[in-house]
Amino acid sequence: MTRTLLRLRGAVALGMVAFVLFMLATGVVLWIASQGGIVPQGLWSFASTAHPVGGVSFFILGVVHIALNRKFFLSDLAMLFKKDKG
Repeated sequence: MTRTLLRLRGAVALGMVAFVLFMLATGVVLWIASQGGIVPQGLWSFASTAHPVGGVSFFILGVVHIALNRKFFLSDLAMLFKKDKG
């Protein structure tokens, strides 16, 4: 595995973690507002716009992550279902 591919896989994984934390924060704001909590209008506006954008971005990074790790996944599956001959 090349160093560039390894760095790319790491960057995609870190991006996914960042988007999960971002979506968790905006989701909490939206949930508090839906439960009748007092949320400033600017924060509500930002969260209601940014949360779907974060979700789509996370989905795109997930697809890239699967594409980058497909070979490893298939190799692991082959090892799991391999019949032991001895």
